[in-house]
Formats: sequence, C-alpha cells, structure tokens
Amino acid sequence: MWIHQAREQKIIVETQHQAAATRAAIDNIQSTVADLEKKKIIRSTQLVEQSVDVPEIRTQWQRHAFRRFKNEPPLAEAVYKKKTIGVPTEITSEDPAIAAQLASLREQLKTIQQSADLESKLRDARLIFGMTRETVAFLYSTIVIAASLFVILSKKFRAPSEKWAFASVGTILGYWLG
Repeated sequence: MWIHQAREQKIIVETQHQAAATRAAIDNIQSTVADLEKKKIIRSTQLVEQSVDVPEIRTQWQRHAFRRFKNEPPLAEAVYKKKTIGVPTEITSEDPAIAAQLASLREQLKTIQQSADLESKLRDARLIFGMTRETVAFLYSTIVIAASLFVILSKKFRAPSEKWAFASVGTILGYWLG
C-alpha cells in the first residue's frame, strides 16, 4: 500500500515538474508572439496627392455715390479654387518574415498545449489505474481473508485445509504490511 502511495506521489511530482516546464515554455512563446505582434506592422508616411478646395479672399472697396464715411471697411468675398496638394498619409503593412515567424510560433504553442493536455490525461489515467489496482487488491484480500477465517474458525475442515487458510492469511498480512 505504501509502495502504491509512493508511486502515486512520484507520478504527481513528475507531473508537476512537467507542468511547470510546459507553462514556462508556453509563457516564453506567448511573450515572443506578443513582441512580434508589435513589430510585424510597418508604418510609413507617404505624400498622397489630394484635390482640396482652398479659399481665396477677394476684397472690394465699397463705392457709393456719396461717400459719407471715409473709413468704410472693404467688402470681402471668398472664392474657392481647387488645388492639388500633397497630404502626408500613414500607410501600414505587415512584414512577411515576421508573419511567417508568428505562424510557426503559434503552431508550436498549439502543439505544446495539446501535449500538455495529453500529459494531464495520462497522469489522471495513472492515478485512476493505481487507485483501481488498490481497490481490486483490497477486494481480493477481503474475500480470501473471509474464506480463510471461515475455514479456520469452523471445525468442519481438516488440517490441510487449515494450513491453506493460515498460509493465505499470512500472505495477505505480509502484502498489506510490507
């Protein structure tokens, strides 16, 4: 029984170490992916020609038949003319080399996560198998001890049968105590 517990403990410790290593690898890949995500976009500024309405102000002095005020303001009229000017525009594009690196890193991350899932399932199966093995051993021991005690305590059976009963009790006690 103690051997099984020690084996289970060993499996659990190994699994924890593997899980820690897997988490570290996943964190490393995720940080690399985050860094590459920042670097994959290339920003550049180009002048793009655009047609723009540019206001031009024309002024005319007021002319009256009788100028009463010498300091009259001029009349202003806004006239819009179309002009082509260069407007700075930010253009973004992806770097193909970094995009390829990101794709391969994402595949690695997916593979590692799938293997981590398989490792956890394998660990669970090992623990269940260990528990099932102990359960079967306990049931088998209980049945054999019950039969042996029946043979030993009843006076119907002869010496060879009692020897078998004492031997099986001793074997089961040795198994569970050892």
